Amino acid sequence: MVRAVLPLPDPSLPCFALTLRPRAASAPPIPRAVLFAPTPRHPSAPQVDALTSCSVQALYCGGFATGLFLAPAVFFKGGASPYWDVPLVPDSATEWFANAFGVALGGIAIMNALADEKSVDLCVTVNFLTNAASSAIFYKALSNRDAALPLWKAQNAVGLGMLGMSAMLYFK
Repeated sequence: MVRAVLPLPDPSLPCFALTLRPRAASAPPIPRAVLFAPTPRHPSAPQVDALTSCSVQALYCGGFATGLFLAPAVFFKGGASPYWDVPLVPDSATEWFANAFGVALGGIAIMNALADEKSVDLCVTVNFLTNAASSAIFYKALSNRDAALPLWKAQNAVGLGMLGMSAMLYFK
């Protein structure tokens, strides 16, 4: 197993070194603060508390979940918010995957909507990892031949904002 040690000679520096050395099998678990040392924030940077972030994530995911599960054609050519320049064929594999993605987003939305002080750390972790992976596929959509680029450009900006918010809390 490898232990990450992050020496910070000057805490005001915006970056840090990563040194890896073996960890003894009998050693206690590594605290999260040792694994990840956040860059000091500017004093005027806006701060979002974890439960507010969960509410924002619930609205963000819940809106897409509802549309994808109940009316996926909304996101295709001819729909109200066409992310794709191709029409959705009823009873197709694409419709099935859109519905399934809506169900998955619905689970994330419900988890965030029900977040409390006991579960907020789990929500912050799930949100950060989900937003990081989502940002990668949002970026990939910019080179997809069937993508409606104006909407995907906007989605990339919103997705990066969500990723920034969740990263700020995850690495806090």
